[in-house]
Amino acid sequence: MNKNINDVLVLNGPILIRVVDDEVIISAYQSEVKIPYNPIDTSPDISGVLVHRKGNVSLEVTSDVFDVLELPFDTNSFEDVTLKEIFKDLVLASIQFIAKVSVEEDRAVLIQNSYNTKSNYFLSTIGLIDDTRIIFAEIKEVSHIKKGKEKQDA
Repeated sequence: MNKNINDVLVLNGPILIRVVDDEVIISAYQSEVKIPYNPIDTSPDISGVLVHRKGNVSLEVTSDVFDVLELPFDTNSFEDVTLKEIFKDLVLASIQFIAKVSVEEDRAVLIQNSYNTKSNYFLSTIGLIDDTRIIFAEIKEVSHIKKGKEKQDA
């Protein structure tokens, strides 16, 4: 199911999700992956998705899809490989819910990602094509945030 998902998940750029003939099609640029469509009514609990993450780098995630604000979790780095794994976990946990919304609204869903390696900041927005976007995942490094606040307070 997810062996090729890494090929379509991009940290910078658009990802399109649609359902055709009981298959969820995830595409980005020239890559596409199909998975069976098994709709669910709600998005899963994000803490169950990120609970296995361990490490010495503290991050925070905010998500309208998972209904969390600055939820802390740890990982081993904020490098693109690690961030892509975190993003993949979030997508796989919510893909059937996202696909159900796409079917109900009869429109594709667009995820737009932006990853800044210099500031250790990742923003992923999601919405129906030609509609308002909400936050799929905003991930930032906690230590980076604290250092910035200390500089402002000084």
